[in-house]
Amino acid sequence: MVKKKRPGACFPMRLMICDDNAAFARELRRRIEDICAYEDWPLDCLIFDKPQDVLNADLSGVKAAFLDIEMPGGNGIELARLLRIKYPEMILVFVTAYIEYAPSGYKVEAFRYLLKSRVDEELGEILEGIRERLYSSGDVVSLRTRDGDCVLPLKDVLYFEGTAQRMVLAHVMGHEGPVTCQGKLSALEESLSGKGFLRIQKSFLVNMTHLRRISGYRAFISNGKELKVSELNYSKIREQYLLWKGSGL
Repeated sequence: MVKKKRPGACFPMRLMICDDNAAFARELRRRIEDICAYEDWPLDCLIFDKPQDVLNADLSGVKAAFLDIEMPGGNGIELARLLRIKYPEMILVFVTAYIEYAPSGYKVEAFRYLLKSRVDEELGEILEGIRERLYSSGDVVSLRTRDGDCVLPLKDVLYFEGTAQRMVLAHVMGHEGPVTCQGKLSALEESLSGKGFLRIQKSFLVNMTHLRRISGYRAFISNGKELKVSELNYSKIREQYLLWKGSGL
């Protein structure tokens, strides 16, 4: 079940634009929406016009940011530096009218530069590159839903929840509501063996990357959710988690 391939989307790809020129930001979002609609890529695109508003927002579900380099009250390079600290895996694209600014992006590992004079020529390739980066780097899990196959990066999965109807609910970081999938939790557990997932009881298979701690027969997930841990197997489950955490996997 775990494989690498070009995905069919379960959730919209969430992007962000920060540009003090509101008219340009709206136009850039419109062009992004047009490309994503043509390619059948679900999209959720946020707009900000002040760096401080970006820093005050919860962007845990945002995959990529289009940042204007020059903005009053704090330039894009500084904003990118702070975003890189807070969201180390966020893809950063600098939007600029001047290619001379390009060398500055190496400090924050900018993914691409988008020249404002070449949006039509370059935007499609950049969006394609973002999707390739999101879904081709690292393991993904392929799930069968009522709408067809759906592929998710494993790093985005918080935990899987089994149901009495032989369906599995995938709870995903940064998104409201789970994905309902066909199949059994036991089969998913087997296919994800060695991928950092821990069965904490018959109904829950947790991504240990998002598991903050296990104590008091509870598993504390990074999104604030608390899940019950099997009392019968509690010591073994906690030991497995501590061994995984200590191994640095």
